[in-house]
Amino acid sequence: MFWGKYEKERLKRTYHAKLPQAISRLEKMDMSSLSQVYCAVATEDRKLVQSGGRAIGMVMKHMTMKQVIRLSEHFRQYTSMEWSIDWKELDIREKKDWYRSDRDYFWVLALGSFHPKGYYRQVCLEEIAGYPNALPFLVLRLNDWVGQVRLAAARAVLTRLEICPLDELFMAMMALDKVKRSGRKDDRTADTLPVFHGND
Repeated sequence: MFWGKYEKERLKRTYHAKLPQAISRLEKMDMSSLSQVYCAVATEDRKLVQSGGRAIGMVMKHMTMKQVIRLSEHFRQYTSMEWSIDWKELDIREKKDWYRSDRDYFWVLALGSFHPKGYYRQVCLEEIAGYPNALPFLVLRLNDWVGQVRLAAARAVLTRLEICPLDELFMAMMALDKVKRSGRKDDRTADTLPVFHGND
């Protein structure tokens, strides 16, 4: 038991030590490092959280909506998001002030809404709802494979729609088209939002 715990701690330290290199690669637009860098937000190292958030923001802010949609489909598939991290115990909101800017925090939340863990996805989408340009990310979760996350996304979309400008709504239409085309047969949550329908 002792050696098992020791080995886990050793692997955790090794992984932690590799994060600065992963962040440096992501800053050079090496997207293969994105999932590893995201794990920096789970550390208690403020410098790593800040630099990881900055690197995530650097790549996310230049993505087209088409690229964002593709990332939403594949992010959870090519990462286990580091087995030693208990994402259910991580409250990303407690580290909001650790980031260099609100926009870095926004992009960390946006990417977190694609996370493999449903609980963490829900926390991120509920937190991001109050930020400008959040609507496309909320709409993408209307097709989440977890019912509770879909319902949380629907509530967040309705809240965001009350205050979002037209250009943000326009950006969300491409995300909505993706949701419609891959809608879940058991619960097409997007169909419950009349604002997205025409006058039919």
